[in-house]
Amino acid sequence: TLRIPLTRPHSLKSLHLTHLFGGRFGLMICFDLLFRDPTVTLVERGVRQLIFPTAWMNALPLLDSIQFQRAFSLGANVTLLAANTRNDGLIMTGSGIFTPFSATYHHAQEGDPEEGKLLVARVPVLEEMPGVVAEVQSPSLMATDHCTTESCADHSTDLTSSSFLSYMMHDPFTFVLLNKMEDNLKVCNGT
Repeated sequence: TLRIPLTRPHSLKSLHLTHLFGGRFGLMICFDLLFRDPTVTLVERGVRQLIFPTAWMNALPLLDSIQFQRAFSLGANVTLLAANTRNDGLIMTGSGIFTPFSATYHHAQEGDPEEGKLLVARVPVLEEMPGVVAEVQSPSLMATDHCTTESCADHSTDLTSSSFLSYMMHDPFTFVLLNKMEDNLKVCNGT
C-alpha cells in the first residue's frame, strides 16, 4: 500500500491579496475547492477573484474539472482562474478562466501536444460583496419529503433501467439518469 505522509497546519489561514488594478484575489490549491475552508471562507469575506492552481483528477460524472470549476464560478458569483496540471496517465486535464459572465477553457484530449495552451480572456474586476450571507438558497430549490435518515433496506430496491453504477475516486455510486427538468427522485443502493 502506498502511503504518502501529509502534514496538516496547526491552524488554517485563508490567503488573499489586493492587486493594484483593483480587486482582492484569494488563493486555493487543488481540492480546497471541495471544502468550506478556505473556499467558502474566502467568498464569505467578499473575495470575488480566486487563483486556483491544481492537479485535478477528472472523475466522471461529477468531478470533471471544467464542469466543476465552471459550476463553482457561477454558483458563488466569482471569477476562478484555474490552472491544472497536464497528465494524461492520471486523467489530469482542464484549465480555464471562469467568470460569472463567461468561460474560456481548454480540456486537453489524449494525444494533444503536451506543452499546454495559453488562455487569454478579458476579466472584469468584481467588487467585494460585503456582508455576504453564508447560506444562499437557490430559487429553484424544491423541498422534498423523502430525504430522511431511514435505511434503504426498509424499501424494496427498484433500480430502474435509468440507474447505473459508476466509480468516483475508487468508490461505487448509484446514479439515476435525469430525464425531466424537475422532479422528485429517490436513489437507493439497497444498503
